[in-house]
Amino acid sequence: MINILLILVTLLILWFVAGYFSARHVTGRQPADPSDPSKRPSNAEDVVIQTEDNLNISAWYIDNKSEKAVIILAGIGCHREYVVNRAENYINKGYSVLLPDLRCTGNSEGSLISFGWHESKDLIACYEFLCNKNKTSIGLHGYSLGAATIVYSLPRISNYEFLVLESCYDNIDNALSNRVAKFKLPSFVYYPFRFFTEKLIKVSSSYLYPEKYIINACAPTLIMAGDDEDQLKLEETHNIYQKCGAKFKELHIFKGGKHEDFKLRFEEEYNKVLNSFLEKINA
Repeated sequence: MINILLILVTLLILWFVAGYFSARHVTGRQPADPSDPSKRPSNAEDVVIQTEDNLNISAWYIDNKSEKAVIILAGIGCHREYVVNRAENYINKGYSVLLPDLRCTGNSEGSLISFGWHESKDLIACYEFLCNKNKTSIGLHGYSLGAATIVYSLPRISNYEFLVLESCYDNIDNALSNRVAKFKLPSFVYYPFRFFTEKLIKVSSSYLYPEKYIINACAPTLIMAGDDEDQLKLEETHNIYQKCGAKFKELHIFKGGKHEDFKLRFEEEYNKVLNSFLEKINA
């Protein structure tokens, strides 16, 4: 009986230890220098933007000499090079482009990733940077964590020109359980991970629900996702779309698309969908 009890206690300790180190890994800083010369736009200016909590956010700024601008945000652990291919669509339509490294990624400061919650402060600082550059029509485009970052900013800023959300999770519980499901494990396995994540980023998981904030969307909104994403179920994308408060909204599903760079794999289809959306809202 004592041996069984010791085994159970040991397993419990290992469960929590694994949860702690998993939380440290996922939320930990993931720096990477965006220095590939082939990916840097030739006319990009290096800028540093300070957030309200005094972090320096590193970014590329392409001034297209117009009042229109867009901020493009990458996913978790990625930096501006991962989304620079999206800038071309906007530059060709006359937009200036801001490509920031969200906190804890690329060359930006920060020590913890928070699934878009605190990253929304980076976005707001970027928005104010563009306002100070006399940009009066500012749109947002985000992938995965970048998309969630946009949604978390909506209660604070209501006058975005448009929103493009790629592969946005609907709530953190689904996001975590989907990842655990890949390993054929029961969902309760991630409970210690969720507990320690909340403690590290100082945000209750009950707040990490983009579906609660997407109702605040006023601007025209395009939502894109794949129908074969292992980190985002199709019904979760439909949930985000249905709860989106925008009067004009569109949903596009890439057949066979996974949690990946749709622009890279489905380039022709992607360009057609995005450019059609931009043409409609600018008509």
